[in-house]
Amino acid sequence: MGLETGTYVSDLTIANPVGASDPKSQGDDHLRLIKKVLRNTFPNGDKPISQKGSDVASASALTPPSDGDYFDVTGTTSITSIATQGIGSMIRVHFDGALTLTHNASDLILPGGVNITTAAGDEALFIEYATGDWRCLTYLIAAEETGAFAAEHDTDGTHTDITSDSISSAHLTATGVAPASPVAKRLYEDTIVKAWVNFSNAGTPTIRGDVNISSLTDAGAGITQPTYTTNFANDDYAAVACGNDQDCGTDTHAVGSCRIKTPASGGGSDDAVDLLCVGKN
Repeated sequence: MGLETGTYVSDLTIANPVGASDPKSQGDDHLRLIKKVLRNTFPNGDKPISQKGSDVASASALTPPSDGDYFDVTGTTSITSIATQGIGSMIRVHFDGALTLTHNASDLILPGGVNITTAAGDEALFIEYATGDWRCLTYLIAAEETGAFAAEHDTDGTHTDITSDSISSAHLTATGVAPASPVAKRLYEDTIVKAWVNFSNAGTPTIRGDVNISSLTDAGAGITQPTYTTNFANDDYAAVACGNDQDCGTDTHAVGSCRIKTPASGGGSDDAVDLLCVGKN
């Protein structure tokens, strides 16, 4: 029979060559056909497929290993680009420590268009969409207690919304501060409530519910001082206080605490005061 034809592995017929009806002189043609379809099917097949490769030290221009598409990145040098592997190539990276992935509008496109500070155990998936230009498709934050957060973007550059259902029991991390004109629906590190407390101000201040509040101190007549478990980065954060049956407001701000002023050190039997703090910590 005549030599079969094919472009990809799926085009090959398992039963060929059939034996007696195929001349031995076509043997080399069969071998060339097999090599051709393998090259067409795996155009960037210069390394094992889906295999753990050698560790790579971080560098400004990261060069993936030649022995696998999944590898560890060691060191702390910031990464600003990735060496070309061929358009369509994908690599999976496991970070062994803290370094900065620097967003670039073409060389290294990161989720949200902001830099990422890695942590030990974080992982990322990259695709080379143009020669020497890479896009991060997924970034996984190392699981802490109950889960991890995946920041996902489609390969055409559009954003894929992640619903609350898909991140239940997960920890979210926002990096980057809001610009003068924040992008709609985008989460920034300094636009999140980092501390709140609801407390009774009848007599000795007593916490009813809180996040990031370690204690309350009666700092004098009409003054209550909440202390934060995790400090703010500076004292320029926003703090807003209100009471259910008395006027109140915030006074001085410090990185580790603030002061709330009320008309008196204690009010009615059901006095309640709320505090919300927004900023970078």
